[in-house]
Amino acid sequence: MTGEKIFLDTNIIIYAHSHQDTIKQHIVRKLIITNDFMISTHVIDEFYNICSKKLHYSITETNQKVNFLLDNYPTVPVYDHTDKIAIYLQDKYKYHFFDCLMLASALENKCKFIITEDMQHGQLIENDLTIFNPFR
Repeated sequence: MTGEKIFLDTNIIIYAHSHQDTIKQHIVRKLIITNDFMISTHVIDEFYNICSKKLHYSITETNQKVNFLLDNYPTVPVYDHTDKIAIYLQDKYKYHFFDCLMLASALENKCKFIITEDMQHGQLIENDLTIFNPFR
């Protein structure tokens, strides 16, 4: 994967910032150190929501974590055409819409891999994007 454009799913970022599963945290942190990634504004929104609602981080801590992501990862916007691609992908691949929104963002930005645990490891999406589960 080194040298390729890689998109990160929110769940992978959560493992890097949460202490709830230290084994997955270690795997993700090692992966993140050795590769360059991109995320989307949708990932930022989802990350913020999970940190504040499910992980019960304070607003200050959540804001610090979000600002860290914004300062350290290329972040691409989600446009109306991204939504249209996601709708197409959901119909074709039958994943949840928000997973397809990440797939659409990755495809639009010419990523070769998406790192996630929510979809089928090794599956090739639109002959361009490979799903990679680091915990398989």
